[in-house]
Amino acid sequence: LILTCLPTTVNMCVFLTNLAGGNVATSLCNAVLGNFLGIFVTPALLFQFLGTSITLPFRAMILKLCSKVLLPVFIGQCLRLTKLKSVYTRNSKTFKRVQESILLG
Repeated sequence: LILTCLPTTVNMCVFLTNLAGGNVATSLCNAVLGNFLGIFVTPALLFQFLGTSITLPFRAMILKLCSKVLLPVFIGQCLRLTKLKSVYTRNSKTFKRVQESILLG
C-alpha cells in the first residue's frame, strides 16, 4: 500500500518513454513535476490510508531531486550550445546505449 502512494522514478519514465519512441523531454518534465508533487501528496495519501502522520526532510528531498535531475538537465542544455553537440550527433547511437545502461544501472 505504501508503494502505491509514491511517484514513479525519473529513470524509468525516461527509459520507457525512450524505448517507446516517445517525447523524452516531456516525459522528463512530467516525472520531475510528479516527484515534486509527490513530496506533498505522498504524506497526505499515507495519512489518509494509514491514519499516521510522518515527517519528511523537505529541504533535503528538494536538494536531492534538483541535484539528480535539474542540474544534469541544465548542464546538458548548456552543452548543446557548444561544439560538443556535433560530437554527440556523430556518436548518437553509442551515447544512447550508454544512457540506457546508466538508467538501468
